[in-house]
Amino acid sequence: MEYNSKLVYGIYAATWMQGIMAFTPADSATLFNIAIQDPVDGGTAVLSARIMLELDIDFYSGSSQRIGHSDESSEAQTQSDMKLYPNPTNENVVLECNIEEGQNAQVEIFDLSGNRVLSQQLAPQQAVYNINVAALPGGVFLLRVFVDGEATEAQRLVIVK
Repeated sequence: MEYNSKLVYGIYAATWMQGIMAFTPADSATLFNIAIQDPVDGGTAVLSARIMLELDIDFYSGSSQRIGHSDESSEAQTQSDMKLYPNPTNENVVLECNIEEGQNAQVEIFDLSGNRVLSQQLAPQQAVYNINVAALPGGVFLLRVFVDGEATEAQRLVIVK
């Protein structure tokens, strides 16, 4: 926790405190790696990193240690309904998830600065989706599925060029 705090504060001091609102790719990657942690394990720096990257403060990366959840619900949350492969990729990535009939779903990909760089509608009652990411630059991204406007699980996507 203390290490995360030192990293986030160091980035904050070198950027936002100086009126610089953009991060270097290395700083963005560091913040993202902290932001995907569970605040129980990573401390308040996790929340600060999420704010700096303009991610949802309630962003949830899949850790089983959630405050206010019983052991039973934690076990259910660790079983992912979403698969993403190959990861890393360079042109296409396959997303496996279940979208029920009548649900409106889309996949969105965000860069480490929190900017949406790709959005694609997902057809209901289909389990496998091919997402073309060839137009995106190499780097680390956050892929998130939204069902009926609600964010679901998110996963890290690495694109190599």
